[in-house]
Amino acid sequence: MEIIQRAGFTVAWYKIRTSNKEAFEHGTIWAAWEHFFMKGIFDKIDNKMDDRIYAVYSNFEEGFETDTMNKQYDLIIGCKTSDTTGLLKWLSAVDIPEQNYAKHVAIWDLPLSVVNKWEDIWKSDIKKNNTVDFEVYWYNSQKWSDSIVDIYIWVQ
Repeated sequence: MEIIQRAGFTVAWYKIRTSNKEAFEHGTIWAAWEHFFMKGIFDKIDNKMDDRIYAVYSNFEEGFETDTMNKQYDLIIGCKTSDTTGLLKWLSAVDIPEQNYAKHVAIWDLPLSVVNKWEDIWKSDIKKNNTVDFEVYWYNSQKWSDSIVDIYIWVQ
């Protein structure tokens, strides 16, 4: 893990509201990813700035820092975009502010490598801000094996 400052940017596309409990028991996050790929959303995103996929966790319910299983948050799966003008009304966008983030890297097969890395993060003594966290799936991650995923945690 390293602490780095990231410039701000915007991610736009598909949003769900969920909790970690719902993700584990009902597969809500997996279903969102499935929807993203099955509908070919990556190819439909206008004004993409790169070929990476971003998963952004934001709008954390009050008390998330003490109850990471039951408290809800928003998840947007999409792409870094230069312009959200004319975004369809059923789509969402979230601004990632310029901030200091703790960068973690998950390497291996998806989704297990990312789940394992998040478990390590939750067990660590890192002081999460619970404002915006995000994952960056490099192009090779779309193969689901031998993946590299950068996980950025907004730190206080």
